[in-house]
Amino acid sequence: MNRHARRLSMLLVLLFGTLLLALAWLLATESGLQFIWRTLAAQAGPELAATKVTGRLSGHLQIHTLTYKTDTFDVTVEQLDIAWQPGALLTGTLQFSEVNAGSVHYVQRATAPEPATGPIELPVIALPLTLRLDALHIGMANIASTPDSEPLQLRDITLAARLSGSRLTLASLALAAPGLTLAGNASLEMRDDYPLQGKLDWQWQPDTLASLNAHTHIEGSLRRLVLVQDILPPYNAHTELTLTDILDTPQVDGKLTLQNSALAAIGDDWPDLQISTMLTVAGPLEQLQVTGFGHSLDAQANRINATLDAELQPERLHIQ
Repeated sequence: MNRHARRLSMLLVLLFGTLLLALAWLLATESGLQFIWRTLAAQAGPELAATKVTGRLSGHLQIHTLTYKTDTFDVTVEQLDIAWQPGALLTGTLQFSEVNAGSVHYVQRATAPEPATGPIELPVIALPLTLRLDALHIGMANIASTPDSEPLQLRDITLAARLSGSRLTLASLALAAPGLTLAGNASLEMRDDYPLQGKLDWQWQPDTLASLNAHTHIEGSLRRLVLVQDILPPYNAHTELTLTDILDTPQVDGKLTLQNSALAAIGDDWPDLQISTMLTVAGPLEQLQVTGFGHSLDAQANRINATLDAELQPERLHIQ
């Protein structure tokens, strides 16, 4: 090997070693993490900010009081802890083993623009790598539609999800709100008509009525969706709804059945009656046709029959 070749080889080895040291500094040190954060924040502009960033990019990092502000919305995340697996990138997977947020505050500042008229074309969305979120936990989330409005408060939000190609899988989802808890799972294909399916178990505790415990199942697509729901005793309600043309002019076709719903068990001051009825709904949301029949029974087995034929419009109910 001549002198020039040896010098070139030594230069390449030195350059490669320098790159390895720089990469190790970026991934394995807190100063490297802070350098990357400052670079990203500078690219994002003044909208993105954080009071403090600690940890290492190679495994576990913490972001304190992360804020993102635009003309239309503000987001603030208190104490964001992220643990991820860099080695999973070698297999084409971006894996977050754990993400924790103490609280999230979202405020909508401007009204969203009116959606475009006409048929909506659903895009095909497919990632070149697999995104895996093993465990997300948000202690508290406040969502306000305007700066002055009362925020919707959610707590104990947990989520496990996976996005591979065009398929999004929610392995588990749970959250709580004042008087409400729910848990479920779902999957969605982000292609064609976006086929989806999901299950949801939820419980709502009204202030003065019996607790509602329900099982909900949805299946179909963003073009045609079927919803089946059962509300357990004392309500004894069963609902089957089919929604079509969801993205254009939504149409509803379905029925609601009550089977011996015990009014006295639902509300303490409600009459001692059992209600059985079946209602059907059909048509566009702006002009629903509602028909049905049913009866009530009191403790002495006295029966009252009733029928209904009505048209439901925005801010108007017409009973024939």
